Amino acid sequence: MNFKKFGLVAFLAASLFATGLITNQAFSEGAVVINDPAGCQVIDGAGNIVNVPDGHLVATNSKNGNSVVKCFGTGLPNIPESTVKWNFANTGLICFNVETFQVTQKWQAIADTEGNGVLTCQFKGV
Repeated sequence: MNFKKFGLVAFLAASLFATGLITNQAFSEGAVVINDPAGCQVIDGAGNIVNVPDGHLVATNSKNGNSVVKCFGTGLPNIPESTVKWNFANTGLICFNVETFQVTQKWQAIADTEGNGVLTCQFKGV
């Protein structure tokens, strides 16, 4: 696993709000899909943080103020022989929401055998 100290926090923050396009107003409107030309970042099968230029973000807010933000990407390097899951329990790292300054241990990154990756972070309402 090639996680650098503090790397995932910065990575997740950049992935979730790469261009500052997700605002509280957008969250209040339900699911928002963002196709940023810069893409987003996920974790590959070897535990490396990788940018996926074709990636897109989906942010969803519930009525109770909880939110889920996902980054979807394809074409990951280091394709695993079986699906790999990264999370707080096996990395000790957190997900940081730069829009609301929330942190969470409830995140998961999945890299599958087809070279696809998904990063999901769940935030409690404030």
